[in-house]
Amino acid sequence: TVQTFLTDRYVVGNSGVATSHREIIKTARKKTLEIAFDADCFTNPHVARAIASLISLRIREQQFLSYDHPTRILTWDKRFKGIDDALIAGASIKNLNVSEWLRSLSPECFEAARHQLAGISL
Repeated sequence: TVQTFLTDRYVVGNSGVATSHREIIKTARKKTLEIAFDADCFTNPHVARAIASLISLRIREQQFLSYDHPTRILTWDKRFKGIDDALIAGASIKNLNVSEWLRSLSPECFEAARHQLAGISL
């Protein structure tokens, strides 16, 4: 569904927020990475922790391989759980950089994400 609506993007789907992080990072190597897990990434600590873990892995790889391509978190109207539902409904998709995403999190989610990003300069 996402590829149908966002034809200019290379879309990779996975089976959950805490899976396939290394494969995602390898696939997005030296490319912009746009993360679009469910809209509850702002209020669900499990999802926020998983996204922060993915971001942490991405930043560490970028530092190791000396490249710097943006990482963005996609967001949409919270009435829609997934990006596919939002796109089908015609909702606009916006993107946040990592710092903006962190500032948008609930306090509980921020703590979960901060723990994963400890020691990383954003």
